[in-house]
Amino acid sequence: MRRLNDAEKTLKQRETSPYKRCMMRTDISKTTILILLVFTVVVSVMGTYTVLLSMSAPQTVQQQGETAPQGNVELSIIPPAGSPVTEGQVSLNIIKGGE
Repeated sequence: MRRLNDAEKTLKQRETSPYKRCMMRTDISKTTILILLVFTVVVSVMGTYTVLLSMSAPQTVQQQGETAPQGNVELSIIPPAGSPVTEGQVSLNIIKGGE
């Protein structure tokens, strides 16, 4: 049986040291990465679906009080005379409290 020299002893100690065993356990397997990837995609799709559902459902607000909401809307569309319209204007006048 031959004796190990100092370099071989140091190498042998590094291979069996707690640090080396700890480093070997920190590797993530391909299966774990695949599971995390699938989980991420599922959560992303579910989140997108939930947001799309909430945006497509109209939300109404009921007003409590003695008066019923009233309003007048007027919209006039006039075809352009000659050249195409390159700008436009929209105005909104809100009257509060019957002013």
